[in-house]
Amino acid sequence: MEWDQHIEGLSPRRQAFSRTVVRVAEVCGRFLGKHWLASYNSLLVIFIGGAFVGPILAYFGNNAAEAWLLHTYHGLCDQVPSHSYYLFGHQVCLCERCLAIYTTFLLGGLALAIVPRLRQTARPLHWWLWLLLMVPMALDGGTQLLGWRESDLLLRTITGFLFGLGGAWFVLPHIEEVTRDLLPQRVVQPAQTAPADAP
Repeated sequence: MEWDQHIEGLSPRRQAFSRTVVRVAEVCGRFLGKHWLASYNSLLVIFIGGAFVGPILAYFGNNAAEAWLLHTYHGLCDQVPSHSYYLFGHQVCLCERCLAIYTTFLLGGLALAIVPRLRQTARPLHWWLWLLLMVPMALDGGTQLLGWRESDLLLRTITGFLFGLGGAWFVLPHIEEVTRDLLPQRVVQPAQTAPADAP
């Protein structure tokens, strides 16, 4: 049913509100359909960059702002001091593994943005390959958590990279497929055939 038509049982005010909601949803859908990748990459740049803002602020003496950033990022990262990078002697807000994961997600998004053909042809990774790329991180993190061994910077970075690679390869092509459906489809007009010459 068209929203411009009268809907029995709804007041004119409610109908106007409903039409507004539908229009806003359509505008948002078209925007995401066109610009989801730019929005995704921008948010990741801000998120990853923000992890380095904390130690920079602490270097210039703003310890309260650094503490707030560390607390904010803690919801997404355990921030174990021995598993983290340090800048100017202050802890980066993401640990080595998490930094590798999010950076790989960003690299995947940038690859799709820089290489248009890749964006058009990329297909989602099979789910079992995605799970397979999670195994190294699960083994490295799990054995360390149980106290059987201690991981190191290289292993945490590599396993984080593999996890991020699998996630980006699985998720981003799916998002691309969904957002294409949000864009209005162009109707291709059939080619006009020239009338045959009269005998």
